[in-house]
Amino acid sequence: MFRFPTELVGEHLVSEAAVFFTEALAKLNARQFIREAPEDSPCCARCAGCELDTDSALQDAKRLLETRVGHPVSIVAYSMGRELSQGMACRPVLVEGDRLAYQREDGSIVDPVSKFEAPEESCCCGRHDDAEEHG
Repeated sequence: MFRFPTELVGEHLVSEAAVFFTEALAKLNARQFIREAPEDSPCCARCAGCELDTDSALQDAKRLLETRVGHPVSIVAYSMGRELSQGMACRPVLVEGDRLAYQREDGSIVDPVSKFEAPEESCCCGRHDDAEEHG
């Protein structure tokens, strides 16, 4: 079994490495969600009240919810992990050459990071970013 730390601080990740880390974190997150009932956690990092920070450490879902600050890899891995825990087959992909997202088995692309770039955009649950109202 390969082991790696779930936090890498101050390291610049190239796009291909980001895909690898996203897949690994998403699988770890899926296991966490299965153990801890995914319906008890926010539907996405935005609903959890997290902020996007490209300089933050890579974190699993539990740490992401504790710190409320996430690297794009952690944010995509959170959403992808929730889908994996619910039996949805998906894989991390790069869109536009370097933007991290994930693709579902049906071919649809999900880009959780884009929610942080457009404040007026609704979350996947149809609500705006307000951690108090999401669950």
